[in-house]
Amino acid sequence: MNKLNHTQRSQGLRAGNAMDILQKGNTQVSRWQGTHQSQTALHTTEVDKQDRHQVIAEHYQQLSPQERANTQVLATNKADNDKLNAALRHQLDKTGQLSEKRVEIPVLNPVYLSPEQQASIKNYQKGMIFNEINDGKMTRYKVEKVNTKAKTLQLIDADKNRRYFNVADAKNTTFFVSQPSTLEVAAGDRLVLKMALH
Repeated sequence: MNKLNHTQRSQGLRAGNAMDILQKGNTQVSRWQGTHQSQTALHTTEVDKQDRHQVIAEHYQQLSPQERANTQVLATNKADNDKLNAALRHQLDKTGQLSEKRVEIPVLNPVYLSPEQQASIKNYQKGMIFNEINDGKMTRYKVEKVNTKAKTLQLIDADKNRRYFNVADAKNTTFFVSQPSTLEVAAGDRLVLKMALH
């Protein structure tokens, strides 16, 4: 499935298969071979992304540190971005350009939810971080339980205070969610810090 729009967003406009969309839209399809109509249809497909990621990684590792500092490798969605980063890092590691000493640091990966998705309980998981903003002050909670029948989240703050949030109230509340994770880093890794100030 193709997704079109902002590269840092996880949602996108679903473009689908262009040939299917054209055919469903009552667009006439003509097939030609040379100067004669034919029964052969030409469909183009993308090269395997894994192969493309490997070629990009090999090319990137051959760049000088100065060239790397001026190079940006972009992907159109988070899944491709993660796979591309893994391929780049593996290639640098394989060629000895990363230190053997590794450190894991905690990170929060944003979960981009549209207003409609915020109001749906199925988009929340135990362990997510729920950040609520009231009067310019942010309060951080951890999602302790997800009650799908009542459509509520059981939240707990750093002081072990619990509260409940009904996702039906999402439109009246300013909040954002993120998924905690860890990131392994080594000397030689290039890190970019993305921080949203709310």
